Amino acid sequence: MSPPALTRSVAHLSTGLDLAYVSTGPSDGPTLLLLHGLTNDADAWSRVMSEVSDRMPGLRIVAIDLRGHGQSSKPADPAAFTIPSMARDVVAFMDAVGIERASIAGHSMGSLIAQDIALTHPDRVDKLVLISSTANAQGAPILGSWLLDDVIQGQWRTSLAAQGVAWPQPALSRTPLDADPDAVAWMRTYWNVYPLTPDRDTTDGATRAAGLPLATWLGATEGIMAFDRRQQLTSLTTPVLVLWGTQDAFFLRADQDVLITALRSATRTGGSFRWKQYGRLPLPADGLQADDIGHNLTWDAPVPVAEDIASFLENGEPSDTEWYADAPSSKKVVGKPGAATIVRN
Repeated sequence: MSPPALTRSVAHLSTGLDLAYVSTGPSDGPTLLLLHGLTNDADAWSRVMSEVSDRMPGLRIVAIDLRGHGQSSKPADPAAFTIPSMARDVVAFMDAVGIERASIAGHSMGSLIAQDIALTHPDRVDKLVLISSTANAQGAPILGSWLLDDVIQGQWRTSLAAQGVAWPQPALSRTPLDADPDAVAWMRTYWNVYPLTPDRDTTDGATRAAGLPLATWLGATEGIMAFDRRQQLTSLTTPVLVLWGTQDAFFLRADQDVLITALRSATRTGGSFRWKQYGRLPLPADGLQADDIGHNLTWDAPVPVAEDIASFLENGEPSDTEWYADAPSSKKVVGKPGAATIVRN
């Protein structure tokens, strides 16, 4: 079963957009902002949010629907979805709701946005948690050759053209459901996939993703694909925790080496980082997550992720517990205290 959808509030931003968000904890407490991944929304954080709140009841936790997603404003122009533009939204959101400083945790696309906020507004960020992240998303094969070329500009564009819908407009105002009546089933098979939780009901999330405008799908994917902060990260001064699963099909182990190198360089100018591995088994040869922790850490292992976030916020270190799927047959995530693979500056 999936948790119920979270109840939103709406902030009106100086950028002209409205961002929907959910919040828990005392309004005057230290703040943790949560930024979701591509085509997700604040609900993707529901379990982690609850678990962190249990561990840190004095913490204000806020999860945002980023532009184009969830119940937030949805620009019609794909060019509006650059990582810097979404980072500016988050800073404007902080201004609108009275958050002077916050720790920020981002998953996938959200982690790229979090990097930009820490780089451009270091005075607004206490600590940074990057989940399933990279320093350079250019050339990511699943995003480029598959999602962008084969699906968005291939299958869906072709289907809409067959219906007489011109590209880019009005096609980009349509949704995957307009292009494919079976888009929800497609999402559950190829996009909202969780091998470690096969009983999860993914219908709600798949339905929301299938109902997003193609401008969001195209623009946000292109925004991610343009991201490269290898050089800028070498001057980052914000303390960073990186969490990565061994069967992450989007951002590979080689990407982690690049990220670690950049963050290690930042320590020369006062930065600090911790990089922690989840899982033991490598990504299979076909490039798809199968039997260990992968890209969607916030669902594969929400309790460990919450534990590591809380530990990092409180004392600057993740837990020393190694988390992995115990066997291909059960795919249950278990922990081994004292055995975590952690890289430190």
